[in-house]
Amino acid sequence: MNHKGKGQLTLSDRIAIETGIYKNDTFKKIAQTLNRHPSTIAHEVLENRTRMQGEYPFNNDCKLAKQCIDQHICGIHTAI
Repeated sequence: MNHKGKGQLTLSDRIAIETGIYKNDTFKKIAQTLNRHPSTIAHEVLENRTRMQGEYPFNNDCKLAKQCIDQHICGIHTAI
């Protein structure tokens, strides 16, 4: 796959990422849609997410927080 190598994501790219997350798409699927590398999507989500207070594992607002432990996406490196 040939990923476009130009700099920053556009507002349209960021809206597409948000839409993909809302639809429960994987980072890989979102990346394919935007012709970007999945790590670019993961980085964008990690750097620009908004945390909300609540009753979540490890105080993490992501419903997939337990899975992130295995992939080290959320910066959590301890096992459950």
